[in-house]
Order: sequence, then structure tokens, then C-alpha cells
Amino acid sequence: MSALGRRVPVLLCGSYFGFPGPGEATMFKWSRATQYDMFHNLQQNPRVHADCVQAGQEMHSYLADFIPDRRAALARGEPGDDTLSRLLATELPDVIGWDEERLTANIMGLLVGAGETTNAAVVQALDVLLDRPTEFAAAVAAAKAQDHDTVANYTWEALRFQPVNPLVVRVSVAPYTIAKGTPRACSIPPGTLVMIGTASAMHDGLQLDQPESFILGRAEYDYFHLGFGAHTCLGNLISLEQVPEILGALLRLPGLRRADGAAGQVDFKGGPFPESLTLAFDPA
Repeated sequence: MSALGRRVPVLLCGSYFGFPGPGEATMFKWSRATQYDMFHNLQQNPRVHADCVQAGQEMHSYLADFIPDRRAALARGEPGDDTLSRLLATELPDVIGWDEERLTANIMGLLVGAGETTNAAVVQALDVLLDRPTEFAAAVAAAKAQDHDTVANYTWEALRFQPVNPLVVRVSVAPYTIAKGTPRACSIPPGTLVMIGTASAMHDGLQLDQPESFILGRAEYDYFHLGFGAHTCLGNLISLEQVPEILGALLRLPGLRRADGAAGQVDFKGGPFPESLTLAFDPA
């Protein structure tokens, strides 16, 4: 299952964003190493950090050759219908003040944010649905009817019960009162470690109707899968399409079900990402 959940965003990174990398295995390695350290290394494991730094250096080295080659190919009239090619074909980098280093960093970010989060969202949403036969059957019916919006509704509601990022950790840089003017107001000084519980927020009975029930059609602001406000994920518009599309393709498989035994359960293998969930389905 994770082989699919990781492979689709990596292929999209190459075909749509224009950052194909030297090979899928390397792209998987770069994606995992950077995601692990940047978003999950709360214990500041030096090995995890070193892997991230190495991945960044390798990506930078690759793009230092790849971007000039792509620019030269465009100058020769070779077509390029992808994000990087379209960017290089305009004057936008100059207009917004992007030098080569800034351009490279932004292209690197297309992979950093693409792989592991997408895989986790697909695996964990499906895991929730497989445990809910009624909702699973309805999601399958929507997928077979090519009803993308309904599949998306099932996706995001399922993830409310098993979110990709159940909490976000930040350090305050200035004095601040959280929830000012409410009974739960809390003032914190600079340097405070703040753990924002997005999972609990999506089950807050003061904000959501029947928070422990699986209900479609909830308001967008009831979900924090893709951030909110100034902290909205930069890839949210891609994710809103890509995750339900991958899940929908799986749901259309005839007789989709968990594999028998432990293989049919999500296994994180001691890390922060779902590494395996083996599925079974009937021959077409």
C-alpha cells in the first residue's frame, strides 16, 4: 500500500512539477529523510538530522545541473509543460527576486512536501474506512460512480479520526494569550513550547456537532489536515485532488479488503510514517 501511496506523488513531482530526480528510489529516500527531520524529529536524533542534511545536499547538487539544463533546452525550443519549465520560460523569477539559490530551494520543496504526507493520508484514511463497513461501502459506491467530491468528503472525515499530524509543535517568540477573551484563555511567555493538538481540536464538542460520529458535509474549518489561515499547507490545492484520487482508485478495485493477519494492519515499523498496509482484492 505504501509503495503506491509514495509512488504516485513522486511521479507527479516529476511529470507535473518538473522535478523527476535521478530515479524513484532516490526520490523516495530524499522525501523520507527530509520529512522525518523537518516534521517528526522532536527528539533531535542526530542520525535523522544528518540524513536530512545529506538529502538536501544531494538534491541541491542534482538541481544545480538539472535547472540550467532545463533552461537551455527551453531556449532551444524543446517543449516543457510542467511547473518548473513554465516558471523558467517566464520572467517571474526576476520579478519576484528569485536568484538561482532561491529557485532551487523552492523546487526542492516540491518533493519535501509531497511524498510522505500524501502516503500517510491515503493509508490512514483507508485504514479508518476499512474499520467502518457502512462508510466503506458508501465510499466504494462513490468511487465506482466517479464521484470525486463524495470520495473527498469520506477521505477528510476519515482522517479526522486518524490525522496525519495529530499535533504541531511550536516555540513562542513573543508574549501571547491563546484564546483571548474565552474561558480557556491562557497567557504564555516567550520561549514557551506549545503543542497544538489538531487531533483533539477536530473532536472538540464545543465546536463540532457530534464530534465522535462519522458525518459527511462538515464545514471546511472543522478540519485541520492542511493547516489554516496563514499556516495553510502550500500544497493544499494539490492534496485536495491527489489524495482522494489515489484513494478512489483503490476503492474501485473489486472486493478490496485487508490482507489476512498482521499484514492487513497499518505498520509504522517504529517510525513516524505508515510503512505498510497490505490489501487484497478479487481478480478483474
